[in-house]
Amino acid sequence: MDANQSAARFYGYPLATLRDMNAAQLNAASDAQALFRWWDHADREVPSPALQHLTSHAQVRMVEVHATTLRIDNQDLLFTIVQDITERIQARDRLTEQNAELDDLYHQAPCGYHSLDSNGLIQRVNDTELHWLGRTRSEVVGNAFEAFLTSESRDAFRAVQASLRSGMDLRSLELELIGRDGTGFPVLASVSPQFGPDGKTRVGVPRSLTCTGYARSSKR
Repeated sequence: MDANQSAARFYGYPLATLRDMNAAQLNAASDAQALFRWWDHADREVPSPALQHLTSHAQVRMVEVHATTLRIDNQDLLFTIVQDITERIQARDRLTEQNAELDDLYHQAPCGYHSLDSNGLIQRVNDTELHWLGRTRSEVVGNAFEAFLTSESRDAFRAVQASLRSGMDLRSLELELIGRDGTGFPVLASVSPQFGPDGKTRVGVPRSLTCTGYARSSKR
């Protein structure tokens, strides 16, 4: 029934034309039903899901609709605010793609990666290290890193933990991992403690430890 000049500029229609249009005419065909379902059932405090709106030049823009019901002259009218979120969606999609690429690099790296919490429990591990150990992710995550070390290597790792908590990076620490079949194989480990998110104030206990192991035997 009505629209403002900002809406006319956004959609590319003369204001008079836009005022004569049905809201469904602005939606891509695949999103029209989704919009109607949201109008019928959604809490008006919650914005719509991302919808595809079409401009007069058939350009697709991603929008988010905020709506509330107004009663004017004994008639219920739906007052809507349309927000262009195209750039936000595009940025989100780029970030998702980049994260997927980084995740692939992490898991397919030629070296093993894992992260520990301050109690020495494995929080994350890459596919390469799982392959070395011959174990599934559920068998490794949540367990102590020491459980996958020989007794001699456990002592060596415990000896350096005080240095790690003080913020010291360790390079080329010689350890021996134990595979599922009980066979030990040597690795060189680099361990870096991480601290609080502000980048300035160190937290007393490392938030996580990241270990990179390079197998020195033929077992990979």
